[in-house]
Amino acid sequence: MTTFAELVRYLAERFRQAGIESAALDARLLSAYAAGFSPEEAITKRDAALPPEVLDRAIEVAQRRFAGEPVSRIVGAREFWAMPFGLSPHTLDPRPDTEVLVDVGLAWCRKHDLANAPLRILDLGTGTGCILAALLSELPNATGVGVDRSEGALRTARANFARLGLASRALFLCGDWGVALADATFDIIACNPPYIETADIAGLCAEVRDFDPALALDGGKDGLKAYRDIVPQASRLLRVSGLLIFETGHRQARLVRDMLTELDAGFQTEIFRDLAGIERAVAGVRQSGGDAGPGKKKVGNPVGSG
Repeated sequence: MTTFAELVRYLAERFRQAGIESAALDARLLSAYAAGFSPEEAITKRDAALPPEVLDRAIEVAQRRFAGEPVSRIVGAREFWAMPFGLSPHTLDPRPDTEVLVDVGLAWCRKHDLANAPLRILDLGTGTGCILAALLSELPNATGVGVDRSEGALRTARANFARLGLASRALFLCGDWGVALADATFDIIACNPPYIETADIAGLCAEVRDFDPALALDGGKDGLKAYRDIVPQASRLLRVSGLLIFETGHRQARLVRDMLTELDAGFQTEIFRDLAGIERAVAGVRQSGGDAGPGKKKVGNPVGSG
């Protein structure tokens, strides 16, 4: 009989031979998935003998990995902000880089003593719901709205929120960005839009190109179409002194910042880098027009010019 530890070693060696950089990690995760082990059991049951059906399942999932399918797609889940999120063909696979949007939003709340305020949060292009869920998990009195053009993505987000115990604090709507939210206003708007230039999609790594939905990747000819659509809407949907946070692609942050500063309403902006030092997010504080903030309270300028 093959033990769990032996299976992990076997798959790790096969993955290394196939040139998979994360061979050891992938082998451990996929072996645990095939065996039905929790992360704790993957440690405590290293010497457990595995029945033939588990080995068959392990070979099946290994073949999918050899074909380029990401581990998260195979197991159907990805961790984001220390929470598990189910995936579907309709959603992006959440990446750690996107957590910078959550960091920025929470820092703004802490700076202005809003961590316990009844904030209203809008997540445009919600996908799995990971950004909205992460913010709500840290802001106990906040509520949120997630918008996506994909009904499939919205089903996935609703299921994630139900599993995380957050369903009563969020509403999910199908629509084209904020078009359908004519009379709503929000304290925080977060968005990770499609920002890959159309011509560049074919050259993406297979794990992204072949498994993430094109609708969530394709940002048009120059990668900036979604920002052009959303920025004027954000001027209408965001309260004065409210915070808008965009994720941006390579060399896009300064262009998106310029879009915000050129609006009549005016945004005070700052650019934030991810852990790799790449300019990954643009934050903007609305400067004029509309209400003054949560409960009509003006909260000031949380970020400086970038």
